[in-house]
Amino acid sequence: MRSLIRKRPTIALAVVTMLAVACNDENPTVVSPARRAPARAPSFDLTGPSTVWDFVALAGSEGAQGNLRTFTIAGAGSIVASAGPAGPAPGGSPAFPQVFSKGFALPAGDEERGLGLCVATAQPGDCLGGSDDEIGDPWTNITTGLTGYNPSVFLDFTGLAAGTTVQSVTLASVQLGEGWLVEASTDGSVYASMPGGTGQSDGSSTYLPTFNIPVPDGTKYLKISAGPGGFGNNYLLQSVTTVAQVCTDPTATNVGGPLPCEYPPPCPGGSFTYSVNASGDLVIKYDQFPAPNDNSYGVNAVGWGTQGHKFNDLVGSDHAGFQLVDPGNVVRLSFNVDYISADATAPSGYRSLGVLGGDGKMLIGTSTGITATSSLANNLNNINIPGLFNASHVQQFGSVNLLINSPPTDAAHATYVISDPSLAGWDFHDTYYVTISAAKLASLGFDPLTWTVEPNLDQLHNSPAKPCPVVGGGISETKTEIKGKEVKITLLNAGSADAFLTDVLLNWPTLNGKLMQVKLGAAIVYDNPDIAGGSAHLTTAQLVSDPNKRKIPHGKSAVLDFVFEKNVDPNLANYASTVQFGSVTLTILPD
Repeated sequence: MRSLIRKRPTIALAVVTMLAVACNDENPTVVSPARRAPARAPSFDLTGPSTVWDFVALAGSEGAQGNLRTFTIAGAGSIVASAGPAGPAPGGSPAFPQVFSKGFALPAGDEERGLGLCVATAQPGDCLGGSDDEIGDPWTNITTGLTGYNPSVFLDFTGLAAGTTVQSVTLASVQLGEGWLVEASTDGSVYASMPGGTGQSDGSSTYLPTFNIPVPDGTKYLKISAGPGGFGNNYLLQSVTTVAQVCTDPTATNVGGPLPCEYPPPCPGGSFTYSVNASGDLVIKYDQFPAPNDNSYGVNAVGWGTQGHKFNDLVGSDHAGFQLVDPGNVVRLSFNVDYISADATAPSGYRSLGVLGGDGKMLIGTSTGITATSSLANNLNNINIPGLFNASHVQQFGSVNLLINSPPTDAAHATYVISDPSLAGWDFHDTYYVTISAAKLASLGFDPLTWTVEPNLDQLHNSPAKPCPVVGGGISETKTEIKGKEVKITLLNAGSADAFLTDVLLNWPTLNGKLMQVKLGAAIVYDNPDIAGGSAHLTTAQLVSDPNKRKIPHGKSAVLDFVFEKNVDPNLANYASTVQFGSVTLTILPD
């Protein structure tokens, strides 16, 4: 069976189901539409939370700010303002421009408040305004040697938080007859005109005290220069407005949060997600839990039925494929990542050999700038469980030999609740982690706005693949109630065995405030810290450790109670939640 469902917002998320292995292709490949994932409706919103960057307020003072000044807002990233070019001017004078913060004592929105320019003719030396410390000042007022010199203010948006775009730029002090010139760039070297980017003021309220110019999608840099007008012909850059692209899919675990949308792993197939981090690296995570694979094996395999699952099934054959596809549907980079193989340099004697060892290999492109590992490698090599193996490959603690059996759970091997506290850090998710460096991406010309990052459908191999557990099992939702600060869901366990809560994914409207507690029946299964932001993922690491407090006895019902800081939104369509009882997954919100 092979299918693929992929969401493709501006920063894409893919959810995939793949069980086959087929051929390789060593050369750049054009992917036909028939072999690509069927597109789903974009689940993002370009009118999400906006941030106004008042540069004078962020500067915190009046006066010269240096040739380059970085402005930072927590959670929104940073914008770099710079002045240039430096001299010599056409008139022969040296010229050292600086960004100038003007109108610090004036109220926000005042027409004489914003970023301008000053110029020094020696270094060190006083930085002077041509007349008003503004963009387009007559710099020959400082010295005739600055004849023909017109520096600009440049803005660099590459430090903005992932998923953030520039919506508009606000100019100030553009008086009657004065002009402005704002140009956009995607690479910081070639600037082009943009709609509304140049003109002259008629002195009306359209332009005074300030006015906004929309910024084209994909803009990474702006250049603000002297305009085509007359008279004083100088003005100020007051602010820019950025907007965070927001996931609006109510089924996502981070609905209301920044892109990419994140989803509970479906079965089979897991989830494929990626993002660009603050360093510009592409970070990819492919999680196959709970099927078609997991890190349970040996006598403690969970949900593998009569076929079973051995440690050696995971070693030396399992791998997953990854690829980057440009806007022309050409595969520019393709590789396989080894899940785990024998390696004497690793503490346990086993690790992922990445893209160049074991079952890892490059299919298209070079390995430079690509690093990869796996969750099983992290389990065995003192990352998830510090001190587990010594330098001689000897396991130091634990009730089982982890090179034969995974950590013990319940007696029936029906849940992932670990019964050996010394091995509580074990990750049962079968996950591949890949990082592609910013330098590697730049060499490819990668643009997250137009390129696709996806699994290679023909290269995933699980030996063997795990059957999909029965969704819902004996657990069902019988009642949903909104009451004050609480959302209550009654769950019935109609199965023949007790069920233990092991995982909760919840998204809620931010007007509810923080999530304060989660209760199951009379027991508090989660208490602190309080969780803000409208999204929570609680595993056995966060839930109460006593499994009996997370139990619904067979044939009985219990109320799962989410307790919030404020009175809750009564519209259940604004919530999304799934719960897991071992290998059983149930969607409870919206009902």
